[in-house]
Amino acid sequence: MYPCDDGNVINWDGCTRLCQLENGWTCNGGTHINPDTCIEITGDCWRVGRETCDDGNLINGDGCNNLTPQTLEAGWYCLGGNRYNQTCDVCYEICGDGKHMGQYPCDDGNTNSYDGCSSLC
Repeated sequence: MYPCDDGNVINWDGCTRLCQLENGWTCNGGTHINPDTCIEITGDCWRVGRETCDDGNLINGDGCNNLTPQTLEAGWYCLGGNRYNQTCDVCYEICGDGKHMGQYPCDDGNTNSYDGCSSLC
């Protein structure tokens, strides 16, 4: 009995070509007729599949949403996470985009200093 069988021999889709479960995924629903369905685990720090971020939590408004798959929220960028080790993304508000998310005291839509909001927001 194998932990998973998604009906193909492709790695990095939740179930390896050798029918082993991959980190960051959950697979279920398979029968002797139908293959397993594999989906990304949300908030586990493994950025896999269709995830564009995974910050290790299920909190919205911090750069990475709580949906499956996790994706970047508007006005943020995230760095650090990858599919090879369990390293969480760290998300940062984009300075100068005019979207004041709360991390910076101001964001006037540019990175010019001396206009009321500095180049560092």
